[in-house]
Amino acid sequence: MKRRYVLAALALFLHILLVSCSQAETPAEPVQQQDTEEEGQTITVVPPGGNAVTKDTSKYQIQTRLTDFQLLNSKEGIAWGITRNALRLYYTEDSGKTWMNISPADNVQFNSNPKYGQDIFFTDPQHGWIVREGMGSTDSIMLHTENGGETWKISSLASSHQISAIHFVNAKRGWLMTSMDSTIGKEIKTLYRTDDGGSTWSRIMQNASNEQVQVGKQIISDQGYVVGMTFTDVNHGFVTVHNLGRPQLQVTADGGQSWNEKEGFFNSEEHAGCSAFQTGRPQSLGLTGKNVWMSLGCSKATTTQFGGYFSTDSGSQWNFVQFDLRGQEGVNQYLSPTFMNSTEGWAVENGNVYHTIDQGHTWLPLPPSKVLIKKLQDYPEIVKIQFSTPKVGWLLIEKAEERKSLLLQTTDGGYSWHVL
Repeated sequence: MKRRYVLAALALFLHILLVSCSQAETPAEPVQQQDTEEEGQTITVVPPGGNAVTKDTSKYQIQTRLTDFQLLNSKEGIAWGITRNALRLYYTEDSGKTWMNISPADNVQFNSNPKYGQDIFFTDPQHGWIVREGMGSTDSIMLHTENGGETWKISSLASSHQISAIHFVNAKRGWLMTSMDSTIGKEIKTLYRTDDGGSTWSRIMQNASNEQVQVGKQIISDQGYVVGMTFTDVNHGFVTVHNLGRPQLQVTADGGQSWNEKEGFFNSEEHAGCSAFQTGRPQSLGLTGKNVWMSLGCSKATTTQFGGYFSTDSGSQWNFVQFDLRGQEGVNQYLSPTFMNSTEGWAVENGNVYHTIDQGHTWLPLPPSKVLIKKLQDYPEIVKIQFSTPKVGWLLIEKAEERKSLLLQTTDGGYSWHVL
């Protein structure tokens, strides 16, 4: 009997020893480092460049949280988020099947997630710019790539003011707006322009209470706060300002040297009864630069109903359309519809997708998507929706309190959705 116990104990010891040795000798597979508390998108990453064989053998999957994206065309787009204060930027050229990591170096630290049109901008898949706002006594810096993110050049902006907006019309010409609160309801607005792709910047406009430091022929008033900025060509540009709770539109026709408020742009009588307004960023529609639009939300209690300003002549004339939608409530109360051109757009309300082809005068509900309905139960907050063609669109949803996100795509105009 004792001999049986001894043999059993010896067998158990040998088993434990063999398992320990096996675990110690088996090399662990390389795993992309990630924050365990940030769950969300699972993407397949491939190395930039190379041939199909190289990309297929070198691809791996990571799980990352995405906070914003931008479609560049029907197949190409970028998406990004912050992990341990480092920007994780990814680019796809095959509609999200695989992604390339085009992130700048980890030693460039970010305090907040960049927003498209404010801190990050791409004119095409090769040329992109990222602004890292100044932290403490350090100046803001500009990151610029000319090869699709394979390398990034760094230049100083010699300013630690808040970044309000960035826009480029081509690989060389761009503008950067910064702001600094002076008193309640006022901010010092400074506009810079570059003619060499962001290597150097010239200050072309600045307002201030002291006239001796003002720059520019006709400046944007220090009254109100900048919402966004868009240029349709090297001369024509627009800046939306939120002033005393009301939207204003500033326009330029000489590349930002002088600005004027667009008279009659906002008619308060048309929006009587609104307790607050949600002013959108002006956005260029199409390639000609003539079509521009911006959203305007009217809030009443806990509901916000959107309309839109549209221009088809580079901002000379604007037409306001009150959208035929019920209005948003809850976590997506301030989610604006999106437009692909001056007539066709989409909106998501209460999990339902709506489509318009007449500039928002009428909206038709699309058949419910089972995938979208299910995913919105787990990720109820809609971060952004964008379409690049009448068929192809992306939708980013999240559950912010759990730091989770999910990027979805449609290839049939919003009828059905799938996770990228």
